[in-house]
Amino acid sequence: MSKKMLKIKKKLVALEMERCQRKIEHKDCSKIDQKIKEQKEIFESCCKKD
Repeated sequence: MSKKMLKIKKKLVALEMERCQRKIEHKDCSKIDQKIKEQKEIFESCCKKD
């Protein structure tokens, strides 16, 4: 796995943790969900390149 892919994976983990925290606090997760979606798309495009 390339450094770029690892960096994206770490971002995804951090976003998922933040999303869980917001759900616990009963706050809106739509912005976090959008960021997660974008990061997953970037990750998938990196996977297709390799």
